[in-house]
Amino acid sequence: MAFPYVKTNWVANVTPLSEANMDHLETQFDDVIALLTIRGDLIYRGAATWERLAKGTEGYYLRQGANDPAWTSVITVATTEVFDGDAPAAFTDLDLSAVVGTNAALVYLKIYNPEAGPVVFTFRANGEVEYVTGTEDGSPSCSNIQATDFGMVIVHTDDAGKVEWKSAAGVGTTVDVVAYIR
Repeated sequence: MAFPYVKTNWVANVTPLSEANMDHLETQFDDVIALLTIRGDLIYRGAATWERLAKGTEGYYLRQGANDPAWTSVITVATTEVFDGDAPAAFTDLDLSAVVGTNAALVYLKIYNPEAGPVVFTFRANGEVEYVTGTEDGSPSCSNIQATDFGMVIVHTDDAGKVEWKSAAGVGTTVDVVAYIR
């Protein structure tokens, strides 16, 4: 099939809606419609021709990739450890891009405190200078984690998939990405 459309050169003084011209248009239309095999399929312009995007999974949305559209979930749930070691005492980058990609994302983190007493971990978007200083578990950027327990934090990344974080105690800890939304 021609891409994306083969223009018919209309002949002067001949009716544009001639049978031959209409057959030509109908053939192109039929070629495009033939791509759609089930209810919910979509057509988009590919690199060289029209392409079919199969019906997506319920609850997924259409997202533009580098070149072509694709179905993706609204939230990705995949617990992945991104840090295991001593938490920094001053704000330091924590690169989450291996999990969330090199783009902005809203990230749900799980932080484990193996120490004997409560510890405050503070998170903020990379490059930010302001942050919430509260210590309630589940606050937007801090978590007051009790001994040998874990806390949850919601924070947004920068466009490179990074956040900054610190701990007043500089303790050993693990950080997991539990879920994220791009």
